[in-house]
Amino acid sequence: MKNLLVFAFLVLLLVVPSLVLAPPKDYRFKVTDFPNYYAAAKMMASKSGALIYQPSQLQATENKFFPQLDGRMVPVNLPPFSLPLLLPLALVPPQAALAGWQILLILALATSFIALQHMFNLSNRATVYLGALVAVSGPAWEAIRHCQIAPFLLVSFLACLNALVQSKFVIAALALTPWLLKPHELLPFLLFLLGARKYLFLGYFFLISCFFGLISSFVLGQSAYTNYLAFAPSSWEITDFVNPTIRGQLLRYLGAVTPVALSLSTLIWILALLGLFWCGSRFKDHTSWVGYATLVSMPIGLVTAPHCHNYDLLLLLPSLVILVKTSPIGTLPIWWKTVLVLATTTLLLPIYIFVHYSYLLQGGFINPYFWTLLALSCYVLILATCQSKTPDASA
Repeated sequence: MKNLLVFAFLVLLLVVPSLVLAPPKDYRFKVTDFPNYYAAAKMMASKSGALIYQPSQLQATENKFFPQLDGRMVPVNLPPFSLPLLLPLALVPPQAALAGWQILLILALATSFIALQHMFNLSNRATVYLGALVAVSGPAWEAIRHCQIAPFLLVSFLACLNALVQSKFVIAALALTPWLLKPHELLPFLLFLLGARKYLFLGYFFLISCFFGLISSFVLGQSAYTNYLAFAPSSWEITDFVNPTIRGQLLRYLGAVTPVALSLSTLIWILALLGLFWCGSRFKDHTSWVGYATLVSMPIGLVTAPHCHNYDLLLLLPSLVILVKTSPIGTLPIWWKTVLVLATTTLLLPIYIFVHYSYLLQGGFINPYFWTLLALSCYVLILATCQSKTPDASA
């Protein structure tokens, strides 16, 4: 009964900021990304899925179902093999689908807090405090108002971790299925597990991925893959400069999308993936390999990713809970704790709104979210490297 009350309270915590800070009705469709999900589902259902990555066709479909877009197009950056996951949306009328999608996002985020409580033995008070903090954070607010899938990925990731701890590899692989929508953000975690020689789990996930790839080939056709490779990278570059990533900060420094920035950031990403593979090999015999895979791979994977938005920072929650529960953060000097508090504060509303919309989107030179994420990544890497020398370090 207590868990049910906690869940209900967490839902309320998430609903209130979403309603209070919701965009005006006429402005709503200038910020939401939902039309591209819905249009993709409808195009697949009408057997025109191959045209999803053709801007003119996508624009026409989106505006047909959401005339409030007023000619605007929301590009589909999701890979073709993941799109069949969106097909159920085609069964629901557009406005009902939009409302239902946002409700599901809130429920997924609230469920994530309960999952964190269960996995890390958090008290009800700690869980509510965590929920309250996240509810007034920029990433949660952005995910819900933009209808982004980060809450779905978070609850999916937690379900996978819970299954991995119990060595239920089939269930763990199935739980990760929604991550096919953003495979570049999952790849660091998979590379860590590859280094840790968790071949059985990886094999199951590979088979699931192939299954969806096969379905997409029938639903979309091979031409969809060609269109995706031609269209998606250019659509990413439009928003890459706002990302809290190495690529995003480089683009701010250089002031434009250049081959140097793209090549250098890609090289760093590849080196990070190789580093995570090596790190995984250091933990292959640890009983706590799941905890260290979570602690290390997500922060490093996001900060070096080719593409990552602020709402994706929600995916750091498991890593942060592990860090607070297991690291010697309480022994840090007061000046370092102050820096951490100030860095975290920039993610909370309404400060986040000022930093992101009045500073970063206006061409601000330094992205504080990138530097916070980079500092976190360096810290967890150092911590994990030190702990890897202890045979059964706990995380």
